[in-house]
Amino acid sequence: MDDSQRERMERNRETAILRLRARELGNGVGDGGGKRSISEGSELGLQGDSDVGRSEVVFVSCDANSGDALKGTSAACSDEASDDVGVGDVPRLPRVSKRPEMSSKYTQSILSSSLGIAKSCQDFDYLVAIDFEATCDNSVTLCPQEIVEFPAILVNLETRQIDSVFHTFVKPVYHPKLTEFCKRFLGIKQEQVDNGVLLGKALQMHDAWLEENNVKHKRFVVATWSDWDCRTMLESECLYKGLQKPLYFNRWINLKIPHRQIYGNVKANFKQSVELMGRKFEGRPHSGLDDAKNTAYLALELIRRGIRLRVTGWIKGHALDGATKVALPWSKKRKNPALTSK
Repeated sequence: MDDSQRERMERNRETAILRLRARELGNGVGDGGGKRSISEGSELGLQGDSDVGRSEVVFVSCDANSGDALKGTSAACSDEASDDVGVGDVPRLPRVSKRPEMSSKYTQSILSSSLGIAKSCQDFDYLVAIDFEATCDNSVTLCPQEIVEFPAILVNLETRQIDSVFHTFVKPVYHPKLTEFCKRFLGIKQEQVDNGVLLGKALQMHDAWLEENNVKHKRFVVATWSDWDCRTMLESECLYKGLQKPLYFNRWINLKIPHRQIYGNVKANFKQSVELMGRKFEGRPHSGLDDAKNTAYLALELIRRGIRLRVTGWIKGHALDGATKVALPWSKKRKNPALTSK
């Protein structure tokens, strides 16, 4: 017989003795007037030179009139001690377990989650929702397209409120006269873009706006509906005109992706996607400012439903000074001082 078997037999012996002593005590409960205290129960510990050692048994109260006090005690306790040792019909001692109480903070968290208003953990302090609008036509593809409306909505992810709004019209250079289709589709007047600023100036104004709101030194991210705004439109126009853009435009959250986590690949335009989430679309579709506001509201609704917003798109190959260093998409860069003048 090896040491482990001897130890197991010793433990079995201890368990059997304790249970037999407990049974004797249980049979004598009726004579003592109904209940035995914890101090009385502790006297059952094995004394003297026994090699079993000293043990202490803690008893819970039981009904002396039940006829079998120990059986009544076991029935009163739903959580019994489990043991793989069989000792005839010796009854088991109830195990008194302490379950940690739920903290009020944890309980509130669960209740908030069930109501759909829990604050999900986010990786950013602020979100900048943008939606560029560009020159267009229904009959031909303009080359290059140029941004004519530059809106941005600053969302505080801690307070879940809009902190500030940026908006400016941008003057196109290669196609300065808007097509009739473009004016109808975007709801923009020719005078608005004529009085606008060049794209380089608009980028500077936007960057200064972030600085004024003390955002640039905090965790913030650009959010869009699709990859078109940052990956296609702004990137290609800056390359074509030889402009430097701030580094934070080189990564963004395409809200279509977390939206699909809830609804799958449902076929819906931006307005329908906003309404699908139970929110009325505010303003006019294809107005850059209105689309940016609805983009911000959609992001907040995704967060309210427990979505953790993460960066979904980025542009590689940018320099540390913010200048992009990738191949031009369609032609050589044109050197035109008018494009970068303030």
